[in-house]
Amino acid sequence: NAAPAAPAAASDAVRSKPLTREQALEHARAAFRTLGSASGVSEEDRNLALLAAERIASNVINHPSEERYQRIWKVNQDFNAVLGKLSGSEALMESLGFQDSSDKKVWVYNTSPASQETTKAHLSALQEMLATL
Repeated sequence: NAAPAAPAAASDAVRSKPLTREQALEHARAAFRTLGSASGVSEEDRNLALLAAERIASNVINHPSEERYQRIWKVNQDFNAVLGKLSGSEALMESLGFQDSSDKKVWVYNTSPASQETTKAHLSALQEMLATL
């Protein structure tokens, strides 16, 4: 069983122009399908990861000037326990507007207006997906 393909060019879309609501929903769904696609990952773990992604997106949108929400250390135990440990977490983080730092140790949020609009669309999509769980 091959893993589903990650969303194409999610980080490019974040950098250039905002996604439409429909595009954001499809990117979020594709990232979620990829998330934890390896065998042995429970639906509960995937759902917890989706909740974590929603919280991360909500925090950067609701607290745009707070740096603590714009940086997520990849070695953070809480992050790794819920989201970082799953295959596809990189694609999901990129779809939310985060990029690797130059030393690859931190996810850094792209604060551009286009990225913020795309993150808002992804947040809406994540909330829709959570409502159906």
